[in-house]
Amino acid sequence: MYKLYLNENVLEAAQRRIRTIYDQFPRVCVSFSGGKDSSVLLYLTIEEAERRGRLPVEVLFIDWEAQYEATIKYIDEVLGDDTKTKTYWICLPLSTDNGCSMHDPMWTSWDPQKKDVWVRPFPNRQDVIKDYDALPFYRFGMFFEEFVPKFQEWLAGDDKLACLIGLRADESLNRFRAVTKKRPTRYNGLSWTKEMGGNTVACYPIYDWGVQDIWGYIGKNKLPYNQIYDRMYWLGQSIYDMRINEPYGPECRRGLDKYHPLEPATWNRLVARVGGANFGKLSSMTSLFARGNKIMRPESFKTWKEYALFLLNTYPPEARAHYIRRIKVLIKWWQDHRRDELDAAGVPAGDIYDDHSHPRKETWRTICRVLLENDFFCTKLCFGVNKNEFEKFERLKIKYENL
Repeated sequence: MYKLYLNENVLEAAQRRIRTIYDQFPRVCVSFSGGKDSSVLLYLTIEEAERRGRLPVEVLFIDWEAQYEATIKYIDEVLGDDTKTKTYWICLPLSTDNGCSMHDPMWTSWDPQKKDVWVRPFPNRQDVIKDYDALPFYRFGMFFEEFVPKFQEWLAGDDKLACLIGLRADESLNRFRAVTKKRPTRYNGLSWTKEMGGNTVACYPIYDWGVQDIWGYIGKNKLPYNQIYDRMYWLGQSIYDMRINEPYGPECRRGLDKYHPLEPATWNRLVARVGGANFGKLSSMTSLFARGNKIMRPESFKTWKEYALFLLNTYPPEARAHYIRRIKVLIKWWQDHRRDELDAAGVPAGDIYDDHSHPRKETWRTICRVLLENDFFCTKLCFGVNKNEFEKFERLKIKYENL
């Protein structure tokens, strides 16, 4: 996919897209994280809404509890004027993956059973949503990936809702594909949109911005920004690597080693809050967690399959059974859909490729990578979030907790 350059700069293009959104949608909601990209998107949206007399702008913020204090302080300030923003500040127990521990592969924000070790208390704001019955679709501990579309559907109601997201295509190949893939779900043919079902449409007005554009816009307009970025810069971090995320997932844990020097007090609470956090800090950038392409097969194992079986035996029984179930599904898919290909390559019946010497990536080597990364959902094997698997795992933990 090639890039097509327009006769306008990225700021003009983003402003044009936001105008189009306000022309075509009666409801607009911005997803806000306190990061630089969502901040610029929010400022641009408020500017257009104010020009049209359509303030306040609705804003969704998912508070993960385990976040930088500087981030919460900044968000509290930016979303402090209720004439400009109507905020849905979510402080509900939501579940996401924890790539730092094979014993606790998931963690839940604002878990009432862990209240004594929460990283911070509830924010003192009127717009905080913390009551479990405040949203009719909410279910305790539901996954983030499930919560957001449900929230958007609920917010839209009978109206058409534009959900603005500060995605930038140059951050990753997956994000580039998200806005360049020619899909039938584009709204009115707009390449920077995606129909999400119901009355909701995801919109990416700043998808073509670079990180220099983001900081240039903030600097030229002297806009407030999250001061944690200054500390990251002083720490020697590149502007291309600065991220504002909850810290425990297989991708996000790459920034765990930054928490301690950036906010020592926050880091002390993080270690007490989630199992394996300190281990993740020490090891997340090493081959132990299969960082980058550093995954190596020890010489004592002749094949990746042998190595994978060894790694499986190091997992607790419940987690091991979870991974084995998914590996069996993967093998069955290969047997059902690629049997002729496997036969031609000399792969034995009931097996799959051992390494990356073929076009597809789901091999025993990939399985080793999943196990090393504690990728509970097996996303690198092309699996998605599976609520039933996680609930089954949690029931087994309770059943055998006294063994």
